[in-house]
Amino acid sequence: MAALGADAAEADAEALARNLALRIEAAYYELYRVQRREELLHAFEEQLRQFESAASTRYEVGDGSQQAILKAQVERGRLEMQRENLRAERESALQSLVRLTGRSDLEAPTQPVDVTVPSNLEEVGERAGEEAAEDRPEAEALRRRIEQAESEMALARRAYWPDFTVGAAYTDVRRDDLTPTMSGRDAFTLSVGVSIPLWRGKQEARLEEATVERHRTEAELEDFRLGVQAEVRDLRERIGRQQRQLTLLGEQLLPQAESSLEATLSAYKAGRTDFLDLLDAERTLFQLQLKQVDTHVRALQTAAKLEYVLGQISLSGDRP
Repeated sequence: MAALGADAAEADAEALARNLALRIEAAYYELYRVQRREELLHAFEEQLRQFESAASTRYEVGDGSQQAILKAQVERGRLEMQRENLRAERESALQSLVRLTGRSDLEAPTQPVDVTVPSNLEEVGERAGEEAAEDRPEAEALRRRIEQAESEMALARRAYWPDFTVGAAYTDVRRDDLTPTMSGRDAFTLSVGVSIPLWRGKQEARLEEATVERHRTEAELEDFRLGVQAEVRDLRERIGRQQRQLTLLGEQLLPQAESSLEATLSAYKAGRTDFLDLLDAERTLFQLQLKQVDTHVRALQTAAKLEYVLGQISLSGDRP
């Protein structure tokens, strides 16, 4: 029973390590998301400065309106507010990593390290959930506890049996201790005893408790298996949906937004459109780029969770 308990505790420790690895990976992806957003915000701000400079030039020569300049300044002010929020989010994500890794000297990378979504997760089969449920350390811990409960049941049943005792004693008789009736020889005695468990309430309660514990653990193991299978199906569907969204953004929406911006910029330079149309085209591209970053990070976190559920998450430290 003690050995089985030790095996269960070892499996619990393995499960805890895997869960910690998942939390560290998710925290890093959150930091990655914030840094990528900061890069996009900086690029958008640089574009606004150029647009504002062009609007100022046209206004000075009487070919533009002051409204365009004010609109650009307002937009830059909104970006400054977003930058402050991103700074707070970056610090929060970094502190999460510090807490999870136990490294107080941890610093965020100056540039976000590009991370791609693992492609092999698209090949996860229908039976992957069943196989993962058996291989996970949580399932191993529960199986060991079931065996431990069965051992406790066997031990409780033995408590119904009588206990037999056999004893032997040797007495060294010293001459100073002799009485007139003693022969002076050392004594050797044998004893046999039996203990009959007449009061069975304690034994019955112990057996019932062990039986209930086994049934409870078996139900917990079955619930864990079903939960893993359902979670694998959900994560497979989720990552497939996120991959389709990334494809739509990368192959259709972003190229269209870039083409629209180029056309609007050419029209603005030729005087065929106003500054607000140009600003709206740039803002649309910026929002789609932010959407792409957020979707990419959600896909990374979903992939990490799926690897964790499948028991494939890395504990070697070679992941970002």
